[in-house]
Amino acid sequence: MWAMEGFHYWWLIPLILIALCFFLSKGCCFRMRDRFTDDLSKTDETALEILDKRYARGEIDDQEYERKKERITQKTKGERHE
Repeated sequence: MWAMEGFHYWWLIPLILIALCFFLSKGCCFRMRDRFTDDLSKTDETALEILDKRYARGEIDDQEYERKKERITQKTKGERHE
């Protein structure tokens, strides 16, 4: 019934909507940033661990796995001697 008498606080509705949009957008941005940084922190795996996972998933065959594993182990041995 307030529509017939006039709603004196009508200006609160846009303010509430703007505030709601602001807080929702901030919350979404923070969640996306946290999700993105979580994905970046997973890159601490060694090359050999990544190769093992790719082999386990069936992305590479036996020959490619052995060839890449040999190359990775040669590189790590070479880095230790330098």
